[in-house]
Amino acid sequence: MKPEPVRVTFRGRECLAYRSRYPNGGVAVCLRDAGHGAFAAWATLDTPLADLKSGQVVVNDFDRTEGMLEALVKAGVVEPTGESVQFFRLALPIVTLRVEVPEYESPEVSNGLHPSPRGAVTPEFDSGIEL
Repeated sequence: MKPEPVRVTFRGRECLAYRSRYPNGGVAVCLRDAGHGAFAAWATLDTPLADLKSGQVVVNDFDRTEGMLEALVKAGVVEPTGESVQFFRLALPIVTLRVEVPEYESPEVSNGLHPSPRGAVTPEFDSGIEL
């Protein structure tokens, strides 16, 4: 049986947590809007500087995603290890996943494209200038 996505309230927005993979095979967790499924934020960060054990991830808890650690802990998705990894001038928290986060399966769009995790396909507008 597939695990159900966990509800996470991040900055007042109701989201669902999903798992993905980084190109190097590491676990990635992203949040998608609970209402319409649009990408909301990357909950984790991929860095080769972290010596991660099985089931551990680095939380993306700075700048636009500040407060992510608190949201994930409150939702029961992660448990802090007390360790961190230096990322530029930041110390980002290393956490252990507490629940099985389901993999995101993107729905197919009518034109056969898959929606991008960064947003929808942007149409080109006619500038009115003939080339």
